[in-house]
Amino acid sequence: MTAPAARAVPGRFIIVGAGALGSLMGGYLAEAGHAVHLVARPDHAERIRQDGLLIKGVRGERRVRVSAGDRLEGAGSAEGAIVFLTCKAQDVVTLAGQIAARWGPEVPTVCWQNGVRAEEEAAPHLRALYSGVAHFAAKFLIPGTVISTFDDAGVVGRYPAGRDGLCERIAASLTGVGLPTTVSEEIVGVKWFKLFSNLM
Repeated sequence: MTAPAARAVPGRFIIVGAGALGSLMGGYLAEAGHAVHLVARPDHAERIRQDGLLIKGVRGERRVRVSAGDRLEGAGSAEGAIVFLTCKAQDVVTLAGQIAARWGPEVPTVCWQNGVRAEEEAAPHLRALYSGVAHFAAKFLIPGTVISTFDDAGVVGRYPAGRDGLCERIAASLTGVGLPTTVSEEIVGVKWFKLFSNLM
């Protein structure tokens, strides 16, 4: 079940494992006035600190100033923040444990991995867990630069099921930066549907 997102208000986002997709979302959010910190590989983070994040692709080319570092400690407090976990699937367990150790298991965290196992693996560490499905995509080729290959819709929901006000805030924030996002009460089903679609 989906519904229109609530009106976006400026938020704070910590994006852990910021490669292609995480950097793209973080760049769009920062450009729109949200407070964003990217936790990325050292070379990527250093280039962003020096020169800003260069975004190329479907919206043209521009450079966005956004906070970045290569450790969770560099993000400061997570009070009032939403964590986007955008790492590769094989890193979910390690990073979920580090997030919980740093900010506590109640920090709201959205898993954005393809496939259907990331949330199950993160759940022993994180209790305020959400799931995101991205139908937008990006490529990461060199440090400090991401290429948006297409902008499309997204879906978020509470894991393993349900919706709440935080889902609405996330959807509104992403919709407000040109990534139209809806909320589903059955996000696991949405993830399985995308997996089957990709396989076909």
